[in-house]
Amino acid sequence: MTQTPLQVIVAEYHATCRDALTELSEAELKWQPPAEMNPIGAILLHVISSEDMFLTTLAQDKPSLYMDEGWRQRLRIKTIPMENYQGWWEEIAQVPFALSDIRAYMQEVQANTQTYIAHVADADLNQTVSVFGGEQHVMNLIATVITHGSTHIGEINTLRAIFKIGWR
Repeated sequence: MTQTPLQVIVAEYHATCRDALTELSEAELKWQPPAEMNPIGAILLHVISSEDMFLTTLAQDKPSLYMDEGWRQRLRIKTIPMENYQGWWEEIAQVPFALSDIRAYMQEVQANTQTYIAHVADADLNQTVSVFGGEQHVMNLIATVITHGSTHIGEINTLRAIFKIGWR
């Protein structure tokens, strides 16, 4: 079966996210960069959970995999992002979750997104959903996930380069 342009775009984005984890070490994942930068692990979790929230909870009106499939517990995180976003960031910057758990959560979220994209009707892409007190079309949510995530993947790649040259 031929993929739609949207499926191709999402698949390319997902490949870029997976590439950022290529040969990523536990030390890189947990390293605290200088100044007020976030650890790579926290950024990755933010990217993955944002896709989960936007494309599972908001676009499909289902509980997020983070909450419903036990990822919050598996990653040993107490704070719920939608209830205390700043507190969640502070917590995930300190939690020593495993790279294998991040990879597994990413795989599950990406599979969920790809299934949704493969079956979503064009009319559903034009529906509006409530987002942070405003409204957006579902297609805009997808675009936001891709642009937001791509920005953070660039940040991760930069931090990995800084880590490798030893700037600590």
